[in-house]
Amino acid sequence: MFYLRSGSHVCALVILLRLLVVRFFLYEG
Repeated sequence: MFYLRSGSHVCALVILLRLLVVRFFLYEG
């Protein structure tokens, strides 16, 4: 949880985007 100190929102958005991409690929595949 090192991202909590700075740019936590950015890291959270990146993680959410990655999860969405993975789910999209899973649904497509």
